[in-house]
Amino acid sequence: MTIVAAIEYPGGVLVGCDTCVSIGSERDMEDRPKWSLRCDGAFLFAIAGDVRTIQLADSAEFPRQPDGMTDQRYLEDIAVPAIIKAAKSRSNRSWKNNFDCLIAYHGGVYQVFTNGSVIRSGRKFAAVGSGGSLAKAALCQSMIDGVERTAAARLDLALRVASMIDDGVNDKFICTDIKWPVGGGG
Repeated sequence: MTIVAAIEYPGGVLVGCDTCVSIGSERDMEDRPKWSLRCDGAFLFAIAGDVRTIQLADSAEFPRQPDGMTDQRYLEDIAVPAIIKAAKSRSNRSWKNNFDCLIAYHGGVYQVFTNGSVIRSGRKFAAVGSGGSLAKAALCQSMIDGVERTAAARLDLALRVASMIDDGVNDKFICTDIKWPVGGGG
């Protein structure tokens, strides 16, 4: 049970999650993010699901995106299979695609489904985990309620709504800003 949410803004992607890492009824003593930042800060993947999956997938090797290949095709054909391969190869049990994943890459946020499908939402945000639907609802509401908010304020609202309603989401959050181009303003 968790929440990982991301929102695009001109110049980058903001990603946030709660910090509770657990499996079953056991909770890790250390609060930590549910993502891995790779490729000199240009690529972030965050996983909601089995805690072991993020630990296994963190070893994934990401070949450089070939010239002329679209970001979508790179994620579908190279990056996501690399994450799945790393998780499978390091697992000492029968590994299942039991995760939902968000990827921040080149200024876009992509959702990866358990079958490996990759989509970039036209709403320019995504959320996964047990609090994902709650966060998406809060993000949608923040687009239509007439209140001017920054992307950071919208993300904070979404995480807080998820933590208030979903008992599996704690109220300690970690957020990061993935700028595009890397090191650019935002």
